[in-house]
Amino acid sequence: MEDVGLEANATEEQLRALGYVVTATVGSADEARDVARLRCPDLVLMDIRIAGALDGVDAAVMLQQTFGVPVVFVTGYADDRTLERAKRAEPVGYLIKPYTRSDLRVAIELGLHTHALSVKLREREHWFSTTLRSIGDGVLAVDALGLITFVNAAAEETIGASSAALTGRSLTDVLSFRADATGEAVVSPVTLALRSGRIARLPRGSSLVTADGCARPIDDTATPIIDEAGRTLGAVLVFKDVTERRRLEAQLASTERLAAVGTLAAGVAHEINNPLAFVLANVSHALAVLAEVGAQQPALNPLLDEVRAALSDATTGAERAAGIVAELRQSVRPSGEALRRVKLADVAALAFRLMRSEVASRARSVSTVPDDLFVMADEGRLSQVLVNLLANAVHATPEGAVSAHEISIEAHAAGDRVVLSVSDSGAGMSAELQKRVFEPFYSTREPGVGMGLGLSLVHGFVTSFGATIGVESVVGKGTTFEISLAAAPAENDAPAPPRVVFAHGTRRARVLAIDDEPLILRAVERMLRARHDITTADGGEQGLELILHADPPFDVVVCDVSMPRVGGRAVRDRLLAGRRDMVPRLVFTSGGATNADSEAFLQEVVWLAKPFTLAQLESRIADVLAMLDCS
Repeated sequence: MEDVGLEANATEEQLRALGYVVTATVGSADEARDVARLRCPDLVLMDIRIAGALDGVDAAVMLQQTFGVPVVFVTGYADDRTLERAKRAEPVGYLIKPYTRSDLRVAIELGLHTHALSVKLREREHWFSTTLRSIGDGVLAVDALGLITFVNAAAEETIGASSAALTGRSLTDVLSFRADATGEAVVSPVTLALRSGRIARLPRGSSLVTADGCARPIDDTATPIIDEAGRTLGAVLVFKDVTERRRLEAQLASTERLAAVGTLAAGVAHEINNPLAFVLANVSHALAVLAEVGAQQPALNPLLDEVRAALSDATTGAERAAGIVAELRQSVRPSGEALRRVKLADVAALAFRLMRSEVASRARSVSTVPDDLFVMADEGRLSQVLVNLLANAVHATPEGAVSAHEISIEAHAAGDRVVLSVSDSGAGMSAELQKRVFEPFYSTREPGVGMGLGLSLVHGFVTSFGATIGVESVVGKGTTFEISLAAAPAENDAPAPPRVVFAHGTRRARVLAIDDEPLILRAVERMLRARHDITTADGGEQGLELILHADPPFDVVVCDVSMPRVGGRAVRDRLLAGRRDMVPRLVFTSGGATNADSEAFLQEVVWLAKPFTLAQLESRIADVLAMLDCS
């Protein structure tokens, strides 16, 4: 493009001589635009000084931006200001007049080559930029001074600011990092990468904090950008918001802790129930003996009544201990019993009765539970849930101001659900405590007061019958635990099918008791010897020997499940293989299932939970005798 006719003609002749095709020679920016639109040349030779409103620099900028045509400036002179302006056109060459044919060829070839490289570079940059902007992880790049040069869409969303607002700013002005546990500042991984020239990461359990104070837990990698000479040009931070993952990890950890509690509870139940069994059996036997003595010597009854009362209290204590162990074991595993229709008002009333003195010492009690609300639940577990929540409310309510505080149980229907809530106006809980309140072994009480299991057991009970529980609390104003339960369908008035119950046998029977605990065997012998012919066997091996060689056979075999070497399952399997007639005579005893196999076994057989009373044992024996007499 040349506005001096002779020079334009001379340049055109040189170009043709060099083998180039000259598309057109024009003298103004307007003409150049028209030719470029129609013919799209590979390169433009542009004189900086041309006729018209736009000079060569303006025309070159227009051609570059509109058509992407590379430009080589041709001029005899240009001042500093013009040269600075010429840079805006990003020319691929600069040819100073006068020039030779060789100079012209070099300028064109280098210009075409430079333009081709520039196109490839722009395509690669666009490809990488599009890729980085499209990936799900946040990507943020800085230069060697820590100034932000690139931010992708995912990073914009996490940081809460646009790329335009972030680019050019110092990373330290935009982001900081802190440890979640302590809240203390953590050195930026980008800073570490720039300093060390190595990949850096945040310590586990750290969060990214934006300028407005919003903290987001992230998983990150900061990588330095190093050139061939080993110079650090900048760094790239790749990160991901892991808020949801942290929540799921915490939930999994809580589940694992509950599973550990379940394993512990099952073992504790078995070990405690064995001594409770012979305690309760002996107390039961002692009460039976006292009854006989009292009948034979009425004059001793005033003295015996005091002994009976003491033994009755001991029985209540042993049964309560057994119940606590059973609840602990059941709370961390699904209930084996079907849910049934439960009237909420009755359960709420029972809970308040059980906690009457504790609640009355701290606050006024209020129950707003309509009589017509029924839910599908395990009534015993639901009662325990409310008792635990009331106990928690009592603990949270300060002493000495009963009239100023209230502890309430409320319920209302919500579609096919029923919402049950327990509230107090006590101390309340912080947000951090609310997150951890259902964790096992986590407690805010002073050391030695409770194990931190109450609310984790509540959570286990609630989830065991398909309900959910949440907590809302304000420090200084109180706490509300809200449970969402499935509403029970309308009660079916159809008569229930008749239940077959074996009549208790009264005849004397030959009973074999098998256990590896001598104290249990002695207790069972004391309990049964007055009414039955009782034989005891120390362990499964001795028990099998007695069963297989007994003549006549035993009427009833009372056998423990968990014994070393030969346990209850092995006894039954041996009898199934060789003496099937004895299998219906088996009554198993157990302190509780310690694993899934033993739990499945107990569901297949007739069994009696340790500890048991004389009445419970006699009932099982009578059922077996009734079945044998009917067969």
